[in-house]
Amino acid sequence: LNVTHIVNASNRTAPNAFADRGVSYLNVDLEDDVGADIKCCLDGACLYIKDALAKPKGVVFVHCMVGVSRSATITVAAMCCLGKEGSSQPMSLREAFDHVKERRPAIRPNPLFAEQLLEWAALRNPDKSAAPDITAEDICGGSLKFYKVGAKAAAARGALDRLGSDGSDSGSSWLVWVVVVAAVVLAAVVL
Repeated sequence: LNVTHIVNASNRTAPNAFADRGVSYLNVDLEDDVGADIKCCLDGACLYIKDALAKPKGVVFVHCMVGVSRSATITVAAMCCLGKEGSSQPMSLREAFDHVKERRPAIRPNPLFAEQLLEWAALRNPDKSAAPDITAEDICGGSLKFYKVGAKAAAARGALDRLGSDGSDSGSSWLVWVVVVAAVVLAAVVL
């Protein structure tokens, strides 16, 4: 493939194995979870990819661990910046997503990344009145409702872990757990 540049979005789970062969790396240290802010990485990744492709024989490989969420989000953003081949016009988010999805049908950015990608694209859109041509549900391939409930459940589990972290057992931790579970279930019904 003659790759000259790699965007490693695996949070360094996958090593930079070809650095000793002259391959340049951009490490995007980010987990694929509900607390991750991929939006803050997109401009830097796009600039890195654009600069790499401007070099003679520049070839970029973008990867994460599965090639479904982090790398897909970065690649879609990069396609928005780069535009269509042979054109100086940027792609819309819908065009970029469809372009990447056509070449790698398995992509499915997590819902949080889908929402952040929409926010990022809106900031880049000079015509603020134009509605986005794609939704977060289109990008992540499903409902955001259950993902948000899962995020709340993860936060609740974290709160429970912190509650018992001092080693004390007040005997009421089971009650807190019941209240938290009830709150998460209620959130699922309300959403």
